Amino acid sequence: MRATRTAMDNSAADDLDAALHEAGQVTQARGRAIALKIDGENLPLFIYPVAVASQASVAAILSHSPEVGLKVLVGDRISADARATLDEAGWSWLDRRGEISLRVNPRFFVRRSVAPITRSSPQVNGPVRSRAGIAYLAAALERPLDAQVLRATARRAGLSHVALSNAKAQLREANLIDSSGRAIEHVTFEALSESWVQEVVSLRAAPEAANSAVLGVNAEKPDEPGWALTDTLAAIAWGAAITVKSTYPPDFAVPTRQIFDRAIHVLGANNSFETPLATISISQIPFDADRRFRIAGVQHLLTHPLYIALAISRDRARGPEILAAWNPTKPEGFERTW
Repeated sequence: MRATRTAMDNSAADDLDAALHEAGQVTQARGRAIALKIDGENLPLFIYPVAVASQASVAAILSHSPEVGLKVLVGDRISADARATLDEAGWSWLDRRGEISLRVNPRFFVRRSVAPITRSSPQVNGPVRSRAGIAYLAAALERPLDAQVLRATARRAGLSHVALSNAKAQLREANLIDSSGRAIEHVTFEALSESWVQEVVSLRAAPEAANSAVLGVNAEKPDEPGWALTDTLAAIAWGAAITVKSTYPPDFAVPTRQIFDRAIHVLGANNSFETPLATISISQIPFDADRRFRIAGVQHLLTHPLYIALAISRDRARGPEILAAWNPTKPEGFERTW
């Protein structure tokens, strides 16, 4: 399914806001657009989303754009000659492969590496189409009785307060949260479940003590990001009544693309899921691996029950039955919303 123009615009604005935030720039809201705050002045950004930018396509965009304003091209891939053309025209740009160039005036110029942003086409199929919206819903469902602290959630997701504030307003308009910003039982979880995208790979080996450091497992520090047990074995550890064989492979969530790619390189990937020794997944918002939990008798640190439920909900055959019977009461502040 192709992304709609609205989805592309939302995604580009969301990704640009995250990159600016990572680059140390302050953004502010102006309506629902992004504005860059410099020397006390809000400068609105005119965002031009593209998939792949070549010199020819950039030249066409430049010929039809207004002469005034701070213009930013956001693309999955921007070629070197396209970047040069944008630079010469005084445009800013974000290449989702991991680089941003910000030109405000001759005295203000930033060019630096940022975290790569992997586009995932299933992301546009759910009711929530921005990383900020997904981050807000996930945080709301972790502690459904608490009001959200937007700045804390924004820091955790690597987004700006503006992005989370705008997402909250959009979610309220869509009736996915209540007037106080809290989760609505069933409705909020279902919306997040439909929008939660994970890239999952079957591994030829599971992590071991000998390679845990190079893999970034970080098993000694549960309050820091690292590998987190998820899905079936994690649900069992949190009290779900599921019966599996002792050889059932563990499923892990990891917090970064770098750790995900390194695990595939070190442990190897299978071509199918028929005989995995483990699986590894990465989400568009890595809340499932940034805070983990230790349970006595369980070998691995666990993800939060919410993210286990999201993983199980992918199984249309057995997922509904498992979730209907599973009612975890921990960690503190959590209540089931599925």
